[in-house]
Amino acid sequence: MKPERWQEVKKVLAAALEREPGERGAYLDQACTEPLLRREVESLIAAHEQGESSFMEQPAIEHGALKRGTRLGPYEILAPLGAGGMGEVYEAHDSKLGRKVAIKVLPATFIHDPQRLARFQREARMLASLNHPNIATIHGLEESDGVHYLVMELVPGETLAERIGKGALPVEEALKVAGQVAQALEAAHEKGVIHRDLKPGNVKLTPEGRVKVLDFGLAKAFSGDGALDPSQLPTLTAMGTEEGRILGTPAYMGPEQARGKTVDKRADVWAFGCLLYELLTARRAFRGETLTETIAAVLEREPDWQALPPSTSAKIRDLLRRCLQKDPQRRLRDIGDVRIEIEEVSALPRVGEAAATTKSTRVRWRGALLWGVALLLLATVTSIAIWNRKSPSPLFATGGLGPIESLAVLPLEELSGSPGQDYFADGMTDELITDLAQIKALRVISRTSVMVYKGAHKSLPDIARELNVDAVVEGTVLHSGNRVRITAQLIYAATDRHLWAESYERDVRDILGLQREVAKDIVDEIRIKVTPEEQVLLSGAPPVNSEAYEAYLKGRYYWETRTEEGLRKAISYFQEAIEKDPTSPRAYTGLADSYNALGSDEFLPPMETFPKAKAAALEALRRDQNFAEAHASLAFAIWNYDYDWKAVETEYKRAIDLNPGYATSYHWYAGYLMGMGRFAEAIAAVKRARELDPLSPRINANVGLILYFARQYDQAIEELQKALRMESNSEAPYYYLGLVYLQKGNYREAISEFEKSNQLLSGGGSSDLDLAQAYALAGDRKEAQTILGRSLAKSKGNYESALLIAKVYAALGEKQRAFAWLQKAYVERSSFLAFLSVDPTLDVLHTDPRFQALLTRMNLQPQL
Repeated sequence: MKPERWQEVKKVLAAALEREPGERGAYLDQACTEPLLRREVESLIAAHEQGESSFMEQPAIEHGALKRGTRLGPYEILAPLGAGGMGEVYEAHDSKLGRKVAIKVLPATFIHDPQRLARFQREARMLASLNHPNIATIHGLEESDGVHYLVMELVPGETLAERIGKGALPVEEALKVAGQVAQALEAAHEKGVIHRDLKPGNVKLTPEGRVKVLDFGLAKAFSGDGALDPSQLPTLTAMGTEEGRILGTPAYMGPEQARGKTVDKRADVWAFGCLLYELLTARRAFRGETLTETIAAVLEREPDWQALPPSTSAKIRDLLRRCLQKDPQRRLRDIGDVRIEIEEVSALPRVGEAAATTKSTRVRWRGALLWGVALLLLATVTSIAIWNRKSPSPLFATGGLGPIESLAVLPLEELSGSPGQDYFADGMTDELITDLAQIKALRVISRTSVMVYKGAHKSLPDIARELNVDAVVEGTVLHSGNRVRITAQLIYAATDRHLWAESYERDVRDILGLQREVAKDIVDEIRIKVTPEEQVLLSGAPPVNSEAYEAYLKGRYYWETRTEEGLRKAISYFQEAIEKDPTSPRAYTGLADSYNALGSDEFLPPMETFPKAKAAALEALRRDQNFAEAHASLAFAIWNYDYDWKAVETEYKRAIDLNPGYATSYHWYAGYLMGMGRFAEAIAAVKRARELDPLSPRINANVGLILYFARQYDQAIEELQKALRMESNSEAPYYYLGLVYLQKGNYREAISEFEKSNQLLSGGGSSDLDLAQAYALAGDRKEAQTILGRSLAKSKGNYESALLIAKVYAALGEKQRAFAWLQKAYVERSSFLAFLSVDPTLDVLHTDPRFQALLTRMNLQPQL
């Protein structure tokens, strides 16, 4: 085929592939001016549907340039065989040695492309380094009259693609074939060679049953023991292995390869899993009508595991799942391990293979023994069934791996690639955590801690160890138009063993039902104890307004920033969600949380924010009395504004009862208990919050804060230093350490910690006033008054905490002014005022009747 002809074929082919299969016939009627052109295009479309790669790179062989009888050096062309990944392949006769060989010729159109020629030469060098009975041998790399070609072993027989076309292989035969493929790949990997395009069309099965792996045209050298020296491979160019360029056949590419990322030998492990699945089922593991759909299947979906023949052993099923892990970090790393497992399974005796005996006494003896074993097994199984029905155990769901009583939902990966879509994947993660956390028998790690691992490259056992969980849920989310697809999988953490996986797709309006179905399936899989009430919570949800729900997710995304700007954006999105759907409690709760945060972090005057938070929380509860998060939000607002301690405790307990896995409820409840002087209960509550959210900087810092208010200063220092080791860029531990050092009389250390806190707050904030207090207690009244003066000047245009100003005056010994500012703090509902009765910095005022009167107005009891 002449280059001009090929360009014409290529143009029509590309346009045909862009159309749906049902539309291609009409298009070809119009575009093909002659029958031969149509036949050529249709043959290439058929090759595309069968998964042949790289046909857009070279012409079909049916009308190849080399005719029968053409001579290339000592080789005489006999017939065309096909097209490999980098050239045309012919059967030829070697006149020197009197044998038949395969000749792979680089098309003439490539000769003037140095990059493609370099890749072709690289293939020769790589193949020459491989000497294995399951790899097609290369005899030489030669050139004749400007034609570059490889001389290779001619392998008789059919390709696995042709064999699979006749139907699935029996399990035993499939394992024999797969074992030989694994041996070939193992030998290649030991030489530092990755195939990168393993598929049924690149594996031949000889008449004797020997497997030969062909076509390392896309192979790549990698570093490692015994690896090829890259400096000796002049083909390591952008054309060959540059990250971002996709090389290979889509249906057999690992997700990392499909994304154009750098790959290693685990890409071959993935392709091997695809090949073995296809041998067993005669269908591809990942299918699609178009290239885009195929890649989407690779990235998002699981194979149809039900398609495996019933006789497939559990070990082989597990092996396939481990080969086809989408995260390369969790995939089997060594094809040698795959080979060993296949050999072990193949060596196991099958039912009915025991040798028979003709001696009647042995037959009778064996029969009696079998009857005895059968009866014993029957009794055992019956006992287990009865026991299991009475007491379901997670042990049975995890194949003897031990019960699953705690888990972490890692951040779902967002697959759309659209900028600004993180809010959706993060929101789906958060909702799944919330649904699972309602199960009292299951400890579920909270959002803050799991988000630490977003984009991280840690092994699952390491993550599970850091979070102290039995299992991990991970997955992907794809939001496109009005459709949402979630793929989730459950992994037993200690052994990195895949237990379950499923894909779900819904209209966005049914997103809550989708999330609850995922949660319910996970709960069913781990066989955790679920109460009837919890079953109801997981039993579906009404449709939502999709625009309102997306606005809500964006609000939660910005709420997590906990900055003034982020909280203001969150409020805007929550208000938008309420406008679009005023019936949902979620947006009202988010609004309450945003106002609570603006007040407690003193970005705005608390007297403005807490009433708004309370009103929003009540609106949420009018829509759903059982919405746990709304009860917690309401409690926080009442705690900071109304000082109705009985109502506060009632609301927190209700929140915990409705959702025992919501770490925030325990965290805020611990603050309330601390203000009441119930320190043992407060420490227990905050430690429960830490169990649910072990990496939260705020929760870890507040363990130290409670110990500070309990006047256990050394233990407080220990906890706060531990918090800083976990997250050194969090300002709270430095601030709380400053408070502790003040009470220990270590004023220099206190000043240093307050300054560090200030730096993380960008030079402003309440720690300025704590610095003033520290200087006053250290005897430097001038510096204390200078800082206090600056803060008082700032308070005319920005909010400054009246409570902190009162503490500075108390440290300066100016009680009259201290009480005046305490009165203002009461009116303004200053943050931290709820801790008035236990605050060590105000001990100097406790004996004053005015202090006792203030405690009475706040419904607090003296603690000294």
